[in-house]
Amino acid sequence: MAGGYVYRKALLERIARALEEGPVVLWGPPGFGKTLLLKELARSQDRPYRSEPGPEPGFYDLTRPPPAWREGQVVALRRRPAGTEGLTLLGPEVLAFGVEEAREMARHLGVGRGWRKTWERLGGWPLLLRRAYENGATRPHEEPLRSWLEAFLARLTPEQRRVLELLRLGPSEAAARRALDAEVLATLLDRGLVLPRGGRLRPLAALASYLDETAALPPFAAAERLLRAEAEHGELEVALQGYLRYGVPQASDVFVLAAARWNREGKAEKTVHYWERLQAIEARPEVCLYVAEAEYLGGNLQRSLGLYEHAVTVRADREKRAEALMGLGTVRVRMGRYEEAVEAFREAARIATPEQRRRAEASLGGALIRIGRYREAAEVLERVRAGAAGEDAALRARAQHNLGIAYHHMGRIPEAVRAYGASLQLRSEDAPLARANTLLSLGEALRLAGRWEDAARTLAEARRVAEASGEYRSLGYSYVNTGDLYVDAGWLEEAEAAYLRAHELLAPSEDHYGTGLVELGLGRMYARAERPHEAEWRYRRALEQLREAGSPAELAAVWINQAELRAVPEALELLDRAEAAAEEVGARRVALRARLERMARVAPDFTAEQVEAVAVELVELEALPLLLAGRFVPVWTAAGAAGEAGALVFERLTRGWGTVRVHSLGAVRFLRERPVEFFTRKEPWVLFALWLRGPATPEALGERLFPELKDPRKRVQIAVHHVREALGEAWIRFGEGVYSARPLPGTWWDAAVLRRVREGRARLPEWATAASEEALRVLDGGPLLPGAPFDDARAELVRAQSKASAI
Repeated sequence: MAGGYVYRKALLERIARALEEGPVVLWGPPGFGKTLLLKELARSQDRPYRSEPGPEPGFYDLTRPPPAWREGQVVALRRRPAGTEGLTLLGPEVLAFGVEEAREMARHLGVGRGWRKTWERLGGWPLLLRRAYENGATRPHEEPLRSWLEAFLARLTPEQRRVLELLRLGPSEAAARRALDAEVLATLLDRGLVLPRGGRLRPLAALASYLDETAALPPFAAAERLLRAEAEHGELEVALQGYLRYGVPQASDVFVLAAARWNREGKAEKTVHYWERLQAIEARPEVCLYVAEAEYLGGNLQRSLGLYEHAVTVRADREKRAEALMGLGTVRVRMGRYEEAVEAFREAARIATPEQRRRAEASLGGALIRIGRYREAAEVLERVRAGAAGEDAALRARAQHNLGIAYHHMGRIPEAVRAYGASLQLRSEDAPLARANTLLSLGEALRLAGRWEDAARTLAEARRVAEASGEYRSLGYSYVNTGDLYVDAGWLEEAEAAYLRAHELLAPSEDHYGTGLVELGLGRMYARAERPHEAEWRYRRALEQLREAGSPAELAAVWINQAELRAVPEALELLDRAEAAAEEVGARRVALRARLERMARVAPDFTAEQVEAVAVELVELEALPLLLAGRFVPVWTAAGAAGEAGALVFERLTRGWGTVRVHSLGAVRFLRERPVEFFTRKEPWVLFALWLRGPATPEALGERLFPELKDPRKRVQIAVHHVREALGEAWIRFGEGVYSARPLPGTWWDAAVLRRVREGRARLPEWATAASEEALRVLDGGPLLPGAPFDDARAELVRAQSKASAI
């Protein structure tokens, strides 16, 4: 074991032979090097080292016997286990170093001062035990060693003994050097009696174990200076552990500081763990606030609610009571008790300080959003944003985030994107949970803005940050929004996996709102997969959940999707109900979609006034996906004969609108923020072939596109590589031996719009005939992909236009 523990050939061979026969147990008190031996064995054999029981072969350093003994495992314990049948036991008599072994290790590490330190470290307890065994002692690891240690400690100076006993608290090196005698500390380190491990100083394991069993801790008065230094300059957790060992009230003060940090850093489980130990000492009311927050972050909503309610009732201090009320409102929001949450936030704002009032109103805005009072929420949050200028960045970030949500629900998506972006700029990297929440909301807004690729990148970052923060709820909502993104792109298998993962994360906490969105997403996915019965069942489940915790806007979204599966009379009834519910709460985008769905169902029975009205809404809301949705194209075609807003929408439909615009008739231009340059003019042929004809094998694509080449399959692979380089991996996918591609959501493509205009011709009112002809004229710019082998596809479009002109 070069560079490691010590080369003990006989011991290693013995362990290897024993493993062939069954599990091996190494047992002995601290100080025998069991941990170091296991780590070296794991490293050298490339097997796992674990501190918790597990099923696989490896090396396990445990505090108690595992539930079951397993083949291929070496387990280290401090005490001899009961029920040893079938086990190979290697106890202190085997683990102890012999004289020659210790000398060999010393020679390996060096001579002189290093030799003495090694001897003291490895030849203290283990060496004396080896000598005792050689002299015929039967239980030398108990009494003879005790006598030796007592004699050894008696030779220390009083100051050395005092410092050694204080170091049983395991302080950080920074705190120890501030609070303890520097010369004494240096002596103990030099003699190997104290070891620096993981930034902390601890006595040699044999000495620490002996002192813990035979001597009480030094008086608190002697340790107070060290613990105070630890709290101020070292590690709060170490200081808290020390105060808890003494059972003194100062533990609460340190706990408050530590809990605030742990909750902020996504380590709420530590707050709960130490709270359980702190209660045995005292339970100050202010401590309840941090524990309640930790329970909330851990998903234990009922316990969190009880702690906040307790804090509210015992608070005489207005400022602390306001904090408790804000926490209480936050838990009520998570439990779906939104009206009660609004009451708590309003009361908090009434009694709060100016700074607290802005925080309370930021939360109030979020609660108002939950009950569908979007306009009121936006007014409150705009006031907070104006009043918080120059103040706490976290508060401004939260206000911007909630304002983004309000705009989001009102259908003001571009404003929502800007608000989320402003919030994200203010979010600290030290607050991963807050960043994750803003990222997942921003990703959803970008999706609704038709910026699919930006949404995909943002949601991937949201999932990464949420997972790193350890907050299951944010991760669950990230997967919900990712599923929505995949449904839009037609990636149905990936969408289903995302929704099911979201359900795993959200269902255990009875998050009705989140699970309702999961069911809605699954319904959309199954509807697109042409599984209407499954979709309908999911929509009903969504309604059940969202009636518990959603707003009228979410219910309206379900009704709109249900209408797609129903016959016309029932569909129109659902759409009317959805539009009314959305209008009631100011969800303009949802209301617009309901109106468009209704017009698509009754086409051509709609008026120019109706078309102009929806065109005004589309322009104001910049709802790109609603412009490009195929079933609404007849409405937007008719907009060319409707009015001023209609003319603008018609121009966007026929000339191009959005972040990705693709021209393929008469000339080939692929526009994002700027024109996309391909390696050669033939590279995009692969992409368009898949768009026009659907999935294909490399061989089929090569035969169609590059038949003159010796290796057309390889040419296709090169073209795919170049397209992905220019556009991104998502534009062409490969699976089960075939390439597949379709325009990503939000992509305006002239050939696709031309086809939809032609297909919708029969559903236009007579007053829009001229607008239809104009649309066909503008869109048909010439040959489809000039020079490309797509004559058959072009012929279809020519026939379509000829047929349309003859109508």
